[in-house]
Amino acid sequence: MNRVESVIQSSIIRWMKEAYPHVMITATANEKNYKETRQIGSLGITDLLLFHPKGDVLFLELKKIKGTLLQSQKDWNANFDARFAPTKNYTRAVAYGYNEALKIISDWIANIET
Repeated sequence: MNRVESVIQSSIIRWMKEAYPHVMITATANEKNYKETRQIGSLGITDLLLFHPKGDVLFLELKKIKGTLLQSQKDWNANFDARFAPTKNYTRAVAYGYNEALKIISDWIANIET
């Protein structure tokens, strides 16, 4: 994860803890954090996982505004969509920039809570 994406991630986590303390959020380690990618069970997994108490999960990939997905991320997304797209409790999204991430999260929570 590059520096801009890291700042976006930490800002989102801080915002989530204030705005939606009932939603659990966690960050995943990406392949650059490991000496051997064999240690990662799901190469290309999203940066953030959000768990709503009603049982819904949002898998959110963060990119800077003009960022691009790595091939491992594209592969993970395709695999996820093939297996879980029909499942109503799991949502996957890619956010390009901080504001888009906030909108995706807010819309996701609003959809669950209405």
